[in-house]
Amino acid sequence: MRHGLVLFAASALSVAWAGTATAQTPAGVEGRLVVGAALQGGMFGDDSPRRSSRVGLTIGGQARWRADRRTGLVLDVAFQPFAIRNPHFDERLRVLTLHVAPEIGRRVYVRPGGGVAVHFWSGQAAETAISLAPSVGLATGARFRAGTRAHIQPELAARASMEHPGDPGKKAPSSWRHAASPSISTASPP
Repeated sequence: MRHGLVLFAASALSVAWAGTATAQTPAGVEGRLVVGAALQGGMFGDDSPRRSSRVGLTIGGQARWRADRRTGLVLDVAFQPFAIRNPHFDERLRVLTLHVAPEIGRRVYVRPGGGVAVHFWSGQAAETAISLAPSVGLATGARFRAGTRAHIQPELAARASMEHPGDPGKKAPSSWRHAASPSISTASPP
């Protein structure tokens, strides 16, 4: 419950952090800047798996094709700059996710998607600096007009990824993130 209240409060405050998307967009494409609070975590360990979680931040961008239609295609890029700590070793994980997803709805929408997660490892015990993992996600949100061509879109998103263990007897680390993030978007007229 405490994490939920922190996530809600941080999300409400993050509206002030979001700036407008300034990139020029071709007709029918909407650009979004996303900044929000996240409850992020992971599962680490072979013989005795342990969870680690924290409240963090998610930063990203989205491009939606067919912005004027009820159903569009979204490229969603999200990064968690605050690391998840491995409770077993001196090792930390940051995650960048790249998802391609259909977005269904305009005023209220849902976006199931998938793609790849880039895991950035650091610390004395890190075996590699970068690894790739499959990733899935689900987001839902609402869209409110904030000007002639601008919108604010509060959104709840969940993303998860899991690496392949490599060694047959080794358990793969997994990561997850629940984020509440508003986005500011701008679209050129169709």
